[in-house]
Amino acid sequence: MIEVPDRQPALTLWVLRWQNRLSSAIGTSVAASALLFAAPSAVVAALNQEWASFGVFTPGVVVALTWLALAPYLIQRAFLLVDGFFRSHRDLFSTEEGWRAARSTQLARLQSSIYLAFGIPWASVITAVIELVYYRGAPVPVRVWSTVVFFLLFLLSAVGFYGVYVLVTMMRHVCCSGLSFNPYHPDRFGGFSAFGRFSVKGALLFSTGALVFPLAFEVVAGLGQGSAVMTGMVFGLIGCFMLVTVVSFIAPVLEIKRFVDREKERIILASWAQLNAMTSEFRNSPDLNIKKAIEIVMHYYFNHLKLLEIKNYPWDFKVLAELAASFLLPIAVAVIQIVIQRRLQ
Repeated sequence: MIEVPDRQPALTLWVLRWQNRLSSAIGTSVAASALLFAAPSAVVAALNQEWASFGVFTPGVVVALTWLALAPYLIQRAFLLVDGFFRSHRDLFSTEEGWRAARSTQLARLQSSIYLAFGIPWASVITAVIELVYYRGAPVPVRVWSTVVFFLLFLLSAVGFYGVYVLVTMMRHVCCSGLSFNPYHPDRFGGFSAFGRFSVKGALLFSTGALVFPLAFEVVAGLGQGSAVMTGMVFGLIGCFMLVTVVSFIAPVLEIKRFVDREKERIILASWAQLNAMTSEFRNSPDLNIKKAIEIVMHYYFNHLKLLEIKNYPWDFKVLAELAASFLLPIAVAVIQIVIQRRLQ
């Protein structure tokens, strides 16, 4: 079969197009991400603060602007993560057509505008709350700045939430695309162990959302004024974020595990049936066929036992260590914020 060269995937998500263009222009993705939204926002905020003598840069706002500086880069990395996944695992698909269809479908899903259905209400409500807590008595230029910047920030966070949903559900689509299970692959998981590392990378990308924690804590503190309800909301926020981080890793792993379990059971049962047939034929043979006995022993030790050694989960110590690392940033941000908050009380 003549292999058709890969076509460059189409870019339809606006922030991804802007990020790619600026990255190509200046030669670095991280700097392009910072220059896209955060740097102009910080400059305008500094001018507003100087002109209006109104404090804009609270610790929560500064850290939130840091996340805004990273958001385009993170969206770009998610796109490259999905594209790289398909390029690296091309051999696991049964057909070239199945691989191309799965790749194009998932890249299109990642760039879908469906996020707007959740993102616009989400960004509108959160921005209104921030305006109420932070900028109720601020001058008009400051309020215009804050409305635009925080609406954009939470709209981009909606892109991130939808991206996590795509990454979590991607394995279900991939497993229906026709995969080639190799029971004798050295990874002892049919060739799919790398899928676990893909799930960890998705969890790591999502964990950066913890940089919005300080802003959320400040807003909750402004509304709750140090009450027990506010404390519960803070820990509830941390718990929900941790739960979503775990789900973003576990859900894809369980999906590929179900696929491997089905293939493993099917192949082991077929091997066991073949072994029984060979044994029955040998027993019923009127002559002592040494060659047939050797074939039975070889099939058992070099085929059947190898199938029984297939792992139940696609992870090892490295994968679990990377998963644990994805919790370091959220935990560190939460602990620092709680310590600072208690010292200020």
